[in-house]
Amino acid sequence: MYKTMLQKEIYNKPIEREVNPAVSASDMKPEVINVEIEEYVFTEEIVIGLYNVINGIREANVSHNGIWINGFYGSGKSHFLKYLRYLFHKDYASKAFERLAQAVKECNEKDLGFAVSNLDIANIRNWVIDRANIEIVMFNIGSVHNARANDKNTFTEVFWNEYHRHRGFNQFSLPLAQYIEKPLAEAGKFDEFKAMIPNWDRDAGQYVNTELDLVLETAKEVLPSLSIDAIRRTIVDDTMNVSVESFATEMARYAEGKGEDFRLLFLVDEVSQFIDSRKGLLLQLQEVATELNNKCNGSVWVACTAQQDLSQVVAGSQIRQTDDAYGKIMGRFTIKVSLSASKPEYITKVRLLEKNGNGEAELIEMYKRKKAALETQFQLPTSFNAYDTQTDFVDFYPFLPYQFKLIKLVLDNLVDIDFIDKQQGGTERSIIKVAHTTAKLAKDEEVGNLIAFDQFYDTVIRGSLTALGQRAISNGLGMIDEIEDEAERNFGRRVIEVLFLICHLQDSNKLVFPATLYNVVTLLMKRVDDSRNDIKLRVENILEYLCSKNIIRKEITKGNVEVYDFYTEDEREVAATIDNQMVDTSTMAEELRKLIHGYLTNISNKKTFYSRNASIGEKILGRNYLNANNPDMWVNFEFEDEREPEIISFSNRDGNVIFYMTPAFRSKNFYEDFYWYCKVQRYVSSCAQTTLSQSRQKAKTEFEQRAATLFNTKIKAAFKNIFDKCVIISGQNIETSITNTGNERYNSALEAAFANTFRYAHLVTGSVPKNQNELIVSINRPYDENEYKISPLSEAEQEVDNYLSRKVVTVDMLTVIADFERAPYGWSEYFTANIVNELTRRRMWKFLYNNNPQIETSFIAQNLMREKQKFTLKRAESISLELIARFTTSWKNVFNKVGALPSDGEELMRQCKADLENWNVTQSELIGALNGLPFCHFVEEFRTIVLEWKKNSDAPTFFNKVISEESKAKETFDKFKEVKDFYERCIKSVPGHKGLYTDIIEFIRSNNDNFTYLDKTEREKANNLQRITTDEWPMDKMRAYGKLRDELRSDIENTVESLKSEIVAAISDVYVEMEQMVIDKELNGFTLPPKGSVITRMTIGTQNIAKLRNELGEVETLKVQLVEIINAEIKRRKSASTYTPDDKPSPVLKETKTAYLPRPKNGGILHSEAEVDEYLESLRRSLMKYINNNEDILIK
Repeated sequence: MYKTMLQKEIYNKPIEREVNPAVSASDMKPEVINVEIEEYVFTEEIVIGLYNVINGIREANVSHNGIWINGFYGSGKSHFLKYLRYLFHKDYASKAFERLAQAVKECNEKDLGFAVSNLDIANIRNWVIDRANIEIVMFNIGSVHNARANDKNTFTEVFWNEYHRHRGFNQFSLPLAQYIEKPLAEAGKFDEFKAMIPNWDRDAGQYVNTELDLVLETAKEVLPSLSIDAIRRTIVDDTMNVSVESFATEMARYAEGKGEDFRLLFLVDEVSQFIDSRKGLLLQLQEVATELNNKCNGSVWVACTAQQDLSQVVAGSQIRQTDDAYGKIMGRFTIKVSLSASKPEYITKVRLLEKNGNGEAELIEMYKRKKAALETQFQLPTSFNAYDTQTDFVDFYPFLPYQFKLIKLVLDNLVDIDFIDKQQGGTERSIIKVAHTTAKLAKDEEVGNLIAFDQFYDTVIRGSLTALGQRAISNGLGMIDEIEDEAERNFGRRVIEVLFLICHLQDSNKLVFPATLYNVVTLLMKRVDDSRNDIKLRVENILEYLCSKNIIRKEITKGNVEVYDFYTEDEREVAATIDNQMVDTSTMAEELRKLIHGYLTNISNKKTFYSRNASIGEKILGRNYLNANNPDMWVNFEFEDEREPEIISFSNRDGNVIFYMTPAFRSKNFYEDFYWYCKVQRYVSSCAQTTLSQSRQKAKTEFEQRAATLFNTKIKAAFKNIFDKCVIISGQNIETSITNTGNERYNSALEAAFANTFRYAHLVTGSVPKNQNELIVSINRPYDENEYKISPLSEAEQEVDNYLSRKVVTVDMLTVIADFERAPYGWSEYFTANIVNELTRRRMWKFLYNNNPQIETSFIAQNLMREKQKFTLKRAESISLELIARFTTSWKNVFNKVGALPSDGEELMRQCKADLENWNVTQSELIGALNGLPFCHFVEEFRTIVLEWKKNSDAPTFFNKVISEESKAKETFDKFKEVKDFYERCIKSVPGHKGLYTDIIEFIRSNNDNFTYLDKTEREKANNLQRITTDEWPMDKMRAYGKLRDELRSDIENTVESLKSEIVAAISDVYVEMEQMVIDKELNGFTLPPKGSVITRMTIGTQNIAKLRNELGEVETLKVQLVEIINAEIKRRKSASTYTPDDKPSPVLKETKTAYLPRPKNGGILHSEAEVDEYLESLRRSLMKYINNNEDILIK
């Protein structure tokens, strides 16, 4: 009889064996070493990296002895480093090289051009085993670093301490190791010393702290040559030189004499984490590598592992590529190995799942029997692969390939949200641990059973849950425990465990692997032959139960896919609060309105129906919207009335259209979704004035978003279907002919309802005013007497005329417009007003404003719609033709008009009033232009007549007023016309031309001062010209005024030019005199200010006679100013003189002083020769004072 194999029997290596996915640098137990060598998984990247490192160390022919090994957490850096140790260790090198050689062979079989050959490996192996003397110092720097160490010597202290540990010395005190233990060891006395002090290896630090004298005296006893006093001070004061240079010197001494094949390797794990962007530490490491290279001649190496490549560590330490330090650091680590994380399923397959011969045969046979089921039962979203081939099945059984990718995502995401311990992240080592533990637990199951995904929860998740993770699943497990049936309870646990694993993926991962019913069922399947449908039904029951208990929720994604997710604690509390919300009619009406308006985007509170911009009201669940105050049409969205449509239509009225949606709205599927959505909105509204905790606010936001998703993906689509199929009731009619959808359906229903309600709206034909401006244009348009003689009343005009004729009291326009806005008309206010205006133009009716029958057409146009209540209507009366004829004659005579005028009295008055308004505007503008001029009053007099005539609004009164004032008005109008013509010809300025009158006035104003300096004849001309400023009628004297202006202009110009000539001549005389003075005083090289500039300043730019005469008087002052300038030059030269006796004598520089001659006594009158002599003598004494002071004199 055939015996089914157990899963533990199919593996090539015992699945129960110890497999440590994490590598410890210090763990050197034989069984650990054996596993780490035998089960090390080689990739091409690792093979090349190992070869480059060991070959570089052997050859020692690179520029610097630094090795940098980088890779992300879990990529195998520590294992790589430890394998290096095995390759260089005499006890393990043979076995390690054997496995490396096998890996190289496999790489060459795959790639004939592979960079490493077995000969290369053999040569290195022979060197390591036969010739090399290699010592290894391996440590994790974060674990051995002394936190109290001096930051400036961190690396040297750590390296030195680890070197001492390697040699068997203590790691507590560097001076103790260097100056006591090392000399004792080198003298062969160290073991003797340790024998004299109990437990030295363990308690060396304690001895130094408490019994230092004992230690020193014992050492002295064993090795008398020790200077213990100096050593004591160094140990107590901790003053040992631990510089990089001294450390490198120590390493050089140690390597000295050990031969060219000696290598000391410092293998340092997790360096980048230790440096952690600290620039000083990175520079220390660079110095250590540099000095070791310089002093040790290739015999001492430093190999570091890091999570980032070296350039990233350098950049993270704020060292730019342009800095000198950048190149130095990068150059110290010439051998670089970058390890990428291997696919966890590959590592797991190689290390754990390799099958023996019987196992492979069994699985191949099973695959052939169940190939079809294997290909269909376990299909998942793209990139989550099941068994694609027989080889996949054999290699991965009892796992499915996608499980490794999925569990990696799960572990990473659960770590990110702090649901499991951080060390359980989805690294290579974690995946190996998970797979190994799960496979061990299933080892006694029969071959044929598969690992279901929930089993990962049992093997790794349950024991690694943080308090936060336990809280996240505990409520769900508690609810599952309440299920009475044990089988269903156990199955429920499996369901919630799978949900826990996949519902906490990041959102980006949920997009590719959502928690759908299909995916959950697939993950729970344990046998190829399981009934998928049976599992699906059981899962659905559990999911529905968990949803009802607010443990999980079902939601619709944007892609309209149903997915499940857990409620957080806050979300569970919020869900319970939402369940307790009472949705009132107001809330539901508001949400229905949003739903309606979201679909029917053209809903408006107005609708144009023929001429009328009708108002529309909206009713939802008894609440009124849009125009709630007596609109022209009610649109009722009915969700409550459960009566039959025929019964509802019987009691409906015109002006009311109903969209009857009650049956479909009350259906369970739609109503439950919509009611829950309203509960969420109610809850959100209740939180508006409440301060929520951060977690509660997040939960509230989540529900808002879920409700929005439900609304957008499900509710909106369902409502669209409900509306598009609902019964439409217009008045008492059920509109069966409306079959379109959405906005078109809504529009069609409104059109039908308006047509039923406003049966006379179609009378609005032709060009109809649509607004105030268009109505004003229609009212103000020119009156054509023949227009209405050939045009009969329209139907609309007949309706209004009949309406007005039926009124027994005066009716105002407010009432008229309101009556025709209502059913059955539905006319716009502008259309009704225009029809009434047409009846007044036909002279059938007349407007009154505040009972005043005489109002201008323009006033009607501007104010009819503003003051409708003040405008009333009465039957129109006719005007005498004889009066019209007399007025026409007078009007033409006054204004010199020719041509025909209207024979209709109202239109005649309107046109004449319009002419008067035009004249009024013209007169106002002209008065403004002539203001202050002596002839302006002629314009004002005519304007007075115009304003008086305009006041008469009654046509007969207006006509008689014009007839009676015909003669006076004509005389005044003629004067006005002449003044207006004079303004256009002689006053008004246009570009390039100035009016004569204006030019003369400006000439007078600018030359008033000059007139006073003219001779008598010329001043008489000026007086005659100035009379123009008061002349009331200058029109016939403008030629004479123009000649006077021209003559005076010439006289003034001649006077100005004569004065300018005198000024130029006087300035020239002064400059001749002053230039001679410069020569006389021998001021060689000195020049006076330019004469031309002085002439320009005193003559150019002025036509003012008074100013020019004053400038002529200032020429003497100019002379004094020039003398002062010359004196200043003399003083400057005197102060700058450096005369010595040997120099050639320089001329004596004398200043010129201005002397003002005194007047004689007795009022300046001299009476005798004696008085003359006395005055002259006094004058002589005064002048000689200047001469005696070595000064020249300028007489003033």
